[in-house]
Amino acid sequence: MRKIIYLSLAVLSVVLVPLGSRNTNARTPFVPNLRGTCLWQEVKFPTSDQAGVGPATILASVHFGESGAMTMDYDVNIDGTYSSTNGVQGFYTIDSTGHGSFTFTSPASLYVRTYDFRVSADGHTMYTIAQSDGTGPVTQRVSAGSCIFQEEDENRFGQHDSGLFSRR
Repeated sequence: MRKIIYLSLAVLSVVLVPLGSRNTNARTPFVPNLRGTCLWQEVKFPTSDQAGVGPATILASVHFGESGAMTMDYDVNIDGTYSSTNGVQGFYTIDSTGHGSFTFTSPASLYVRTYDFRVSADGHTMYTIAQSDGTGPVTQRVSAGSCIFQEEDENRFGQHDSGLFSRR
């Protein structure tokens, strides 16, 4: 009797285990990231007629590391005053849809700046808007910008594969 039970269990496991394994969705956890360098240009317009709050522009070379770190060479013109700072550090987060944000401290204003972004479907352009400028609940300026990834720069960092935005 025991032999029949063990034989039955063996037959069931040989038949049922392969059937069940076809229906499982066990996968490696998904962690999206950015790789490489993009050229970011942002234009900002004042949200009020407050004195000392005029237009601003940013032009920066931004390098994104896969661990959420970013570094940029940051040129800015705020209300007609230009400054340039290399090696500005920041961090970013991104989700599986290509939506994310990045944050850094502006060396020109010393405010913590946060930008919201979306990456294009082909992964070559990031579109940005100001989310928070560190001055209060309402930003002093609204903005629109884009950061275009450069194939040559990405290859120089040795991180080239199928795209600049990884959905792995």
